Amino acid sequence: MVVRKIPLQYMPKPRDLVRALVSNGEDHVALLESGPGFPSRARYTVVAWGVDEELIIGWDGDLYGELQRITKGLGDLEHGDVALGYLSYEAVIHIEPYLAKLLPKPNWPVAEFFKPANVVVYDNLLGRAYVRGELLRDAKIEHGDFEVVGRLGATPRESFISWVERALEDIRNGEVFQVVLSRYEDYQVRGDLMTLYENLADLNPSPYMYYMRFRDRYIIGTSPELLVKVEGNIVETHPIAGTRPRGADAWEDLRLEDELMGSIKDRAEHVMLVDLARNDLGKVCRFGTVRVKELYAVEKYQSVQHLVSRVEGVLG
Repeated sequence: MVVRKIPLQYMPKPRDLVRALVSNGEDHVALLESGPGFPSRARYTVVAWGVDEELIIGWDGDLYGELQRITKGLGDLEHGDVALGYLSYEAVIHIEPYLAKLLPKPNWPVAEFFKPANVVVYDNLLGRAYVRGELLRDAKIEHGDFEVVGRLGATPRESFISWVERALEDIRNGEVFQVVLSRYEDYQVRGDLMTLYENLADLNPSPYMYYMRFRDRYIIGTSPELLVKVEGNIVETHPIAGTRPRGADAWEDLRLEDELMGSIKDRAEHVMLVDLARNDLGKVCRFGTVRVKELYAVEKYQSVQHLVSRVEGVLG
């Protein structure tokens, strides 16, 4: 398909384009962008919509086979040859099958991806957009309100306490050395979910921000963390562990940074994640190519600062 290059000044803003697409009834829409303050990771903004091919994997589906199928033939980002979607937490059952007996089946797919029929890649460095497909003309942009109607459910406090006690016992018995416990909250909402996304992006601007619609399912978030990146035959991951708030002024900010860098607990927790990342990459990389590219870097965000490292290897 032909890809057109259009100067950014003649293009709608990415969020306005997404709003217009949703107002126009598009049921598959994706926005990927970076917040301000992250120039090294903010070159491209992607808006995609329409479906050339779709992948929905359930509990018993062939995750790896289907992912290989839908990613076959993908090309350059600038040509719009992309597949966009998500892996749910429950996708872990395809990595550790025994967990299928322990986890409840979710009310959503284990994985969901689509190859878009239309893609706009905004190149914020060169000041142009790569347009594949057809842009909307004279589309209406609507800004609606968003509100939380009420809470439908949450993890009971007693259940969470029992999980903590079980985790401590498993650690003492040598069954596990790291546990990340979380609690869910379930809310009924109404209104414009793009407004929710914009509020979240303003509250927590991050390098990796996303709004995705899959018919009646949405996934919305802003994250500081790169889980995995593959470029050519180089794979990279950025473990994050260790956090302090931002200071009220530059001096307090620096004091909190020094406190974070000097914390034995935070550094021990962080290096454990780095070792896990090295081990994970070692399973798929050529022997001897996995290395820690950067260790104990401090990345600053709007309200917090994190310890971040970079681990990379050469795929086998």
